This record gives sequence, C-alpha cells and structure tokens, in this order.
Amino acid sequence: MKFWEKFFQGSICLLATGAFLLLPMTVEAAAKPRVNWAPNVFCAGEVTPASLVAVPGVSDEIAKTITERLEQLDSQGKLPFVLNKQGTGSLDAHELSDDSLSIQPFAVLDTSLDSKMTIDGNTVYKSIVLSGLDVAVAIRDSETHQYRMLGMIPLNTYTKLEGTTPFTLEQKAQAYSAITQNMIREQLDFSKNKKLFQHLEERSVGPSDDLWQVSDVAVGSKKAQEIYGDQTDKLRRIVASFFASNYQQATGRTVLPSALETGYYSKDAKANSRAFSLNSPLESATMVVPEAENKIVLDVCGVNSAVMDEDKSDVKRHVVYRAWLRGRPANDQPGAATEKTVDRIGMEAEYKTGNVSVKNSLVNTYTLLYLDLSSDLGQVMGGKKPKKK
Repeated sequence: MKFWEKFFQGSICLLATGAFLLLPMTVEAAAKPRVNWAPNVFCAGEVTPASLVAVPGVSDEIAKTITERLEQLDSQGKLPFVLNKQGTGSLDAHELSDDSLSIQPFAVLDTSLDSKMTIDGNTVYKSIVLSGLDVAVAIRDSETHQYRMLGMIPLNTYTKLEGTTPFTLEQKAQAYSAITQNMIREQLDFSKNKKLFQHLEERSVGPSDDLWQVSDVAVGSKKAQEIYGDQTDKLRRIVASFFASNYQQATGRTVLPSALETGYYSKDAKANSRAFSLNSPLESATMVVPEAENKIVLDVCGVNSAVMDEDKSDVKRHVVYRAWLRGRPANDQPGAATEKTVDRIGMEAEYKTGNVSVKNSLVNTYTLLYLDLSSDLGQVMGGKKPKKK
C-alpha cells in the first residue's frame, strides 16, 4: 500500500475517533435543563376583594390548563427544557425543592374596567375584563426560600361584557377564567424566547444585561386623567402589561414585570435586585427580580374627539375618537430618534330622538383604543409593524 493511501486511512481513523470522543461532550452541551412544575397560580402583590384570580376555583382551572398546555408542548417536542411535573394537583406545590428551576405563573392583570351608558333613558352596563399572566421561570433559594426570577413569558388578553345590570364579581371571574385558559392554549410558547434558557447558571446568581422592563407609564394627557379619574392606575397597568407582552414577542428579549403590574417593588438587601409578594390559596412567597439594565418609559400623551356630522342630523351623529401613546428608552431624552409615537382612531354613533337616546362611555371607548395602542407600540419599538386588527 502506498504511503498516501496509508496516511489517508489513518486520517479517517483519527477523525472517526475524534468524532467519537467529542460525541459525549456534544450531547452534554445540548442537554436541556430540568424545570419543575407544580400546579399553582399566584396573584402578584396583595389579593384584593376585586381580584378575579382569587375567586374560588379560578386559579385551579388556570393551573390545570397550564398543565395541559405543557404536556401538549412536551409531546410535540417544543419545550426547551425537560418537564418535571410535581404531582397532579395544586396541593403538591410544597414539593418543589430548593435550588431548582421551576415555572411560577402569577396574575398581573385580573381585573376589569367598568362603565355604563344610557340608551333611551335606560342604563347599559359595560365591563372590559382583563387578563395578564406572567409565566415566570425561577430558581428557589435554599436559605431564604425566595424565588429568583430568571425570565418570563408575558401573556395578555381581554373580553367585553354588556348587560342591563351590573356584573357581579363571580360573572367577571367566570369570563376571566375562560379568556385566560384560551390565552394559555393559544399563546404559551417557550420557544419564542430562545434566550430565556441560555446561560441559566450565570443568570441564576447575577444580573443580565439582556433584561428589559417598563419602568413608568405617565399619563401626560390632562383630558385622559379627567376621563379615568380613580381608574387611572388601572389604565397605566394595562398599558405596561400589554406593551411588555408585544415587545417581547417582537424582539425575543426577556422582559421583566413592571412595578406597575405587581403593585409595588420593595428593595431587597442584595444589590441589583428588588422583590414583590406572591399570594395564592396554597402559599405566600417572595419573587426577587434582578435589576433590568434596559428600561422603557411610556406616556398616555393625548386623547381627543370630534363630531363628524353634527349639522347634518339632529337624530344621529358620528363621533370620532383619537388617542396617542408614546414610548422611548428611559436613558434617552424626549424627542430623541428612539422615541416612537402611535395613534389609533375609533368611531361610534350617538342617537337622540324622542324614543331612543344613546350616550357612549368614554372610559370604555378609550380603553379599547389603548389596548390596541399598547400592542402597536410594543411591536413598533421592537422593530416590527403593528399587528392588523
């Protein structure tokens, strides 16, 4: 056999051996992290009498749907982690071990914006039921038993109710549970945020420079302040939550919950981290959130309305409503190139005759506009075009 033939054969053997030796390392490097799931859904911050997720049975229904969705994604090979289910019921939440990764969902929006309108002297009640669920991936500290958030998947949706009597808490909770379960089935997808499960060991012990957060939602419009009154804080929470969800979808970045959504942040003893309380029928806990390196400020900067055809008819007229929402990185000055402004226009009819009178609710009208605007701005600041409605 010629020398070059022997050399070629030897090279093949060496390459094959090298590939064989490297194979275990490759498999090990590609190994998925193990993540625990014990069915339990928290409420972020203090549970109030108006909290929809705290109505008996609601959190159990949502937790069951999360389990079903995780099992579906697992069977389809779409989970970027190995799912370790801790029991079959929510009472198994205490089984979670310390120093292990787990999924911890918590409601940041489980409320409604209520309004009413007049039709022929009769009152019609309207309610926009809102759901914001942050599905967090966290690690539990063995000493403090606190959860440290590594990242999350923010989910948002809403529905509209209308009736001749005010809606009870139970009716709104039923609607909230239904839309939240549908949202989980349709939107919960961990593969859209690929960075969430990268470098977990480093992120579990320190801050990351790839974290984003809405630090503030200003209501610069005095007219909006007058319209919303004591419901202004709800509007700020809505804008923060729906923006965050769409911004993460557009960018794939890890977005942390805003203090507006969780109710508050208390300063933690450790540097570069803050915390908020989690509460459920099973347990109370503390979620520690690392300091986000990148912050975004939003501004409900304008609302306006005008009658299109008031002079044409004394019976019916169309009113055009317009709203604006602005956002920019917190470190940039107002008016910088990074600042983006979006607007939406809506139109509603008003009637007035001897038999029929319809007067619209401004809270209801502008809230629907700002739900769309928050989604639009999240997409725009994320470099995408707004979704078509």
